[in-house]
Parts: sequence; C-alpha cells; structure tokens
Amino acid sequence: MTDQAQKNGGNAWQSEKFLKNLTKRKRAERRFRLTGLLAIITALTLLAILLFSIVSKGYTAFVQTFVTLDITFAESVIDPNGTRDPVELRTANYTKLVQNSLREKFPDVTGRRDLRRLFSLVSGDADIKLREMVENDPELIGKTIPVSLLAGDDVDMVNKGYIDRNLVEDDRRVKDKELAWLDVLEADGDIAIRFNTGFFTNGDSREPEKAGIAGAMVGSFYTLIITMVIAFPIGVMTAIYLEEFAAKNKLTDLIEVNINNLAAVPSIVFGLLGTAGRRFDARPDDIADNYHCGPCRHPRRTGQHSPSGPWPRCVKSTGGVPPYPAAVHAGHPDRNDYRPVASTR
Repeated sequence: MTDQAQKNGGNAWQSEKFLKNLTKRKRAERRFRLTGLLAIITALTLLAILLFSIVSKGYTAFVQTFVTLDITFAESVIDPNGTRDPVELRTANYTKLVQNSLREKFPDVTGRRDLRRLFSLVSGDADIKLREMVENDPELIGKTIPVSLLAGDDVDMVNKGYIDRNLVEDDRRVKDKELAWLDVLEADGDIAIRFNTGFFTNGDSREPEKAGIAGAMVGSFYTLIITMVIAFPIGVMTAIYLEEFAAKNKLTDLIEVNINNLAAVPSIVFGLLGTAGRRFDARPDDIADNYHCGPCRHPRRTGQHSPSGPWPRCVKSTGGVPPYPAAVHAGHPDRNDYRPVASTR
C-alpha cells in the first residue's frame, strides 16, 4: 500500500480519491446533523403548539362564573314548625329559595318554559350551599342576605365567550331572553368570575359546572403508591431471579417474551382486549334467565307464568326483551316492571 501511495506521489490519505470521499462523507454528516436538528426543532414546535392549544382552550377551567342573589331564608320553607330540628333543616326545599329569589328579580317571567330557563341560570346544586349555610348557622332563618351561587354551565360558557352572542338564536343554546337576563344581572354587578376551587376539590358530577379532578388525582396517587409498594419490588426481584438464578428453559423463555410484550405494548391495549373478551363471553340466555316478568316474579326460564300476572306468558328466548311492545301495556301500573334478579339456575 505504501508503494502504491508512493507511486501516486504521496500518502494514501492525501490522494485525490480519498479527499473526494472524505468531502462526501463530511457533506453527508452535515446533512445528517441538519436533519436531526430539523427533527428536534419540528418536535419541539409541535409540542409547543400542543401545549399552547391545551392552555389556550383549557385555562378557563381554573375560573368559574358566580351569580349573586338576595336569598330570603323563609322559615315557612325551611322550618315551618319552628323546631329547628336538624333533620327537618337538612331535608328542606332549598331549591325553592333560589327560585323565589329569581322570581323576585325577574317578576315578568311567568311561562313554564321561561321559568325553567330562568332557574337554569344558577347551578342545580345551589341548594346544597344554602343547606350547608343553614346547618352551620340556623340564625340565618328568617333573614335575607346576598349569597354568591355557582352559575349554570351555559351561563359560564357565555361569560367566558365560548357561546357567541352574535349567532342567530336558533344556532345557540342560550336564547335571547336568557341573554337579556344575564345583561340585567351584569348591569347590577351580580355576575363575577372567580377562581374555581371546586375544580380541585370536586369529583365527577352530572352538572358540568360542578365537575372536578379530585377523584382523578386521588385515584392516580393511590395507584402510584400501590405500584411502588407492590409492583416495583416484585418486578425487581423477578428480574434478578430470571437473570441470575432461573434455568434457561421454555418456561422462562415464555415469561421473558410476555414481559417484553408488556413492556412494549401500552397497557390500555390489554385492557381493551380484556373488555372485548368479556363482552363476547356473556350469553343471551343468562340475560333472559335473570329477569322477572311483571309483578308475579316468576322466572322467565320456566316458560310459564302465574295466572295472577297481568300478562299471559313469560319469555324464555327473547334475550331479555319484553314479549310485547310498550304500547300494549301502556297505562298498566306495572308496565315497566322488568328488573334483574339473582339467577335461579
């Protein structure tokens, strides 16, 4: 090689071919580095867009709209007997107090549909706050004081700008009358936006304005604790045993393959497969057998029916579907009397 290099008039690494290849390799390296840099910049840009989208659309969850009303804690509604019995105070109709306050605020609203919309300006759980206030201080009974109550979800969406006021009335959930009521409340200074502490202290709720993440946070915390206390030590000891002490055979190979699958496949996939398998495992006959038909309470699986029952027969092979359409039994007091019971097999 040295002789050949000397024949070429110099060292091999200084030859024209070597320098040409070296230049190509350097260009390829620069392209690779540039491609990697562009990939990182692209990933960071997409991540920034995602975070911006989440924050810009979700930051309003940390604030909530409140409506201030003058609530009259009428004794005739809360404690008509005047005994101040805790049970009676707890079971009083506090929703009526909110409704009475809204009626006084908007006396011109009379129609049933309009009243329903008027009452929806305040959260359906507003009565809970009033009940807690009375239980903590029964001296409030008979007084009229301003109380800040959580607004309904539609009011909150309007106040945060998620429902466009400029749309045609038929194209939005909140109608013109409701917007007019909101304008009155806002002009009187009875609408305010405050920090939503309930977002961190409330769990799931059917009322959107009352929903929070407390249940998810507690569940995640306990999941992590249980995982650290149970799964982590078992996983470490299993790995040590398989690597250092277990004999190499088909069983250990099978275990290692399953461990690799669990590590590579997201756990949600296994959960979906398990759920799908459980759904296909249920038999229609089990559904039918576990139902009673009508007030006679006779199991359908026998194919018979008590003579005292309102319907002539029970069904065995309909998969739990009532034998007759609902219209046939319309008006019968027990037409909806299809309830699950323990299987008699």
